[in-house]
Order: sequence, then structure tokens, then C-alpha cells
Amino acid sequence: MRFVSRKDLGFDQNGIIQVSMFLDMSGKVGPALQNELKAIPQIESFTDAFFAPEHSANPFTRTVEVEWQGKPAFEKPAFDLILTDSRFAETFGLKMLMGEWWSESKTQKVVLNEQAIRVMVLIVPVGSVISLPSFYDNSIIEEHEVVGVVNVFHTLSLCN
Repeated sequence: MRFVSRKDLGFDQNGIIQVSMFLDMSGKVGPALQNELKAIPQIESFTDAFFAPEHSANPFTRTVEVEWQGKPAFEKPAFDLILTDSRFAETFGLKMLMGEWWSESKTQKVVLNEQAIRVMVLIVPVGSVISLPSFYDNSIIEEHEVVGVVNVFHTLSLCN
């Protein structure tokens, strides 16, 4: 228990409240809720992300279909994808190691963590291009420019 309670998770878990399973198919409730949250002075930051620390990897957010220049043809490492907005790094207190977090105006951009950089053996990650399936349709492959690198942070339970 000492290990679990003292382990650096790579993000600041203090003051984090998670609201799960909120779906807004109309496109009206989400922006209204965000405006309400912005009006509460005690809320320093919030993010809209498909992210929740879990006990095991989510098969819907894991892929081996990632391509990059110099990738050996026989390698198929698994990557966990987090669909998020521009406030994710700020909200979770992630450390930017190089580059920047993407902004809402920048489409087809991606931020990798340092473990992904090691697996890909990217010497100069910022500016590199990776290809991966669309989060919404796996049959569509999209190119994304790497704009930043963050520290490794835990996305799975330490109690596995």
C-alpha cells in the first residue's frame, strides 16, 4: 500500500474530479456544461477527454496500426490513444518535455509521451509524422504531425 500511495503517477491527481459517461449527442449540452464550469471560480481547469485510469487496457483505445518513418516492418508495438482537447495537459499537470501541447485550432496534431518516443526510436520527434487509424473509423488512416512530447504518466491501475 505504501508503494501505491506514494508512487508518482506522472500527473497531478489532487483536486481532480471525473465525470464519466456523459454523452451529448445533440451537441448542445456539452458546450452549455463547459460554460457553466468556466463560470465557477473554484474550478482552475477542466478537460474533455476519453481518459480514465482503469484496471486494464481499453481495447477500443489501443492500436498496433501506427506507422512512422524508419519503423521496422515486422514490429507491431501497441499504443494507447487518448482522445482529448487542448486543456488535457494543463488539467492533469503533465510536464511538456519538448514542443507544445496542441491547440484547438491545430488539427491532425498529436502529442506523444516519452515511452512512445523510445519505442519509435524517434531522434527528433517534434515535426515527425505518424500515421494511425481514425479514432472514429479504423478503416481510415490519418497522418498526424508530432508537436510535443510529455512525460510518461500512468493510465492503468498500479494494482494489476
